[in-house]
Amino acid sequence: VETDLSLSTSSGTQIISPYNKHVLLEPSSEKNIYWIIKVDKNLNSMYRYEMPFGIVSLRGTATYNAFDSSVTYPNYSLGEINKLLSDLVKQDSLAYSRNVNLNCSISQEEYYIYEEIIGSCKITNIGNVILQNLSICIDKCNTLELGIGRSSQINFTIQPENPGFIEQTITIKNSEITKTSNIKYTILDQPKLLINNITYPVNVSFDNEHEIVIHLTTNSTTLPQNVQVVIIGTLQGKFEFEEFEGDKELVLRFNSEELKQGNNTVEIMVLYYDSNQKEYYSSQEIVIELEKLTIKQNLQRIWTKLQRTLGITDTNKNP
Repeated sequence: VETDLSLSTSSGTQIISPYNKHVLLEPSSEKNIYWIIKVDKNLNSMYRYEMPFGIVSLRGTATYNAFDSSVTYPNYSLGEINKLLSDLVKQDSLAYSRNVNLNCSISQEEYYIYEEIIGSCKITNIGNVILQNLSICIDKCNTLELGIGRSSQINFTIQPENPGFIEQTITIKNSEITKTSNIKYTILDQPKLLINNITYPVNVSFDNEHEIVIHLTTNSTTLPQNVQVVIIGTLQGKFEFEEFEGDKELVLRFNSEELKQGNNTVEIMVLYYDSNQKEYYSSQEIVIELEKLTIKQNLQRIWTKLQRTLGITDTNKNP
């Protein structure tokens, strides 16, 4: 059977290889046809795109599908793609390649960047010839020999380097065989919650209302979980969030009679976790100075503190 296949794609893409392919098939045979498509680098990084494409034969038969594109997916140079394509074409052309199965898998789909990826590859000789000098390289290179009907398992670990979606091709080969298997996983960055700024009065007079404004912002794609913002010291307070996203301003209101005369140290502690329950912590201190008090003001401050300690509600501030 002889025909031509033509590829058409959507806007935002460019076909690098010839869009028209001439195909010659022997009776009852199959053949893989490959095209290289480049995605426009100027697409909005805030979105994930679905790129439709279609393949039409000279005989009028058509098929349509789509692939996804996102800034979180890995970038490949043209050289890397050509190397992968060369391996695939070689795999298709070597007769003994279909006599070996290569199945690689990993333990989960998502990992934090501090975690090791643990996986394994099972290689099986399904042909009737002993396979010698098979080379497979992942975290390290292994050479093996497989008898007829025999299997071997290679275990491996990978240390992630950068966050994002990863598709890794694993190849086993010798002079007569090339076989590939893909593993796909997502590397998550560690959650990061920053105390971006704290607005507060440096010097205050007695019996006035004031506030501390804590500006927090996330600096990671992974969201902090079980967040606690705790204020300790002369002033106390607590804010809690199941999950923290974006920017937030937390306001702690207080009366200066809660302070002691002179310098008052207040610590803002931020505690949060990732989905592995790994703990993260940061803190920052501020100092608020209360002006010198008269004897009456000092007695009033002591009386107010005693009322709060005993849980007494009294609008009369005088002892």
